[in-house]
Amino acid sequence: MDQYLTIEQINNINNNIKLLYTKIKDYKDIIINIQNEIEDNKNILIHNCNHNPKIDYNNRGEHTEYYCSICKMDL
Repeated sequence: MDQYLTIEQINNINNNIKLLYTKIKDYKDIIINIQNEIEDNKNILIHNCNHNPKIDYNNRGEHTEYYCSICKMDL
């Protein structure tokens, strides 16, 4: 014999689903803010470091790529 959910149980599950979707959205917003902060910090390094360019031998592109041995940013 099958036992069905009550209306209250169904409502509780639906409310939990809505809560979880809200958490996902909140976490996505947090991730976007963190990514923006990382980019801001990289820009500070790129524009304010007295760079010491070194060839990036790990890069296999067509052109020679450089990184800074001080701040470690790609140049």
